[in-house]
Amino acid sequence: MDSVKTHVVLALALALAGCEKYALDRQMEELCKVDGGIVVYETVRLPPSRFNADGTLVPVVPHREGMPLAEHLLGKDYAIEQTFKTIKAGRPFGKMFSEGRLERYQAVVRRISDQKVL
Repeated sequence: MDSVKTHVVLALALALAGCEKYALDRQMEELCKVDGGIVVYETVRLPPSRFNADGTLVPVVPHREGMPLAEHLLGKDYAIEQTFKTIKAGRPFGKMFSEGRLERYQAVVRRISDQKVL
């Protein structure tokens, strides 16, 4: 009888874990429809000398510990503002069952001289 109870509890736990994943997937799809993707407010053309032969951006200065990413890649004229928002805090590698986790990431490139978002 204990074996049957154990199997029922295990089956319910697995079913509920699948429901949570489904709900988080739907929530993520809705959030992506609303504000997902890239929005360009202004395009700044960089000279060809700023790119390697394979098209990757050549850093303005060598990277050093603690240096902001924008200063390394774009120079002191631009700033990259990054934000992370936890929508649902879960432990993806929980002790018994993994829990779903949903986060929102946003990066904004801003020109320092006029604070304009690019």
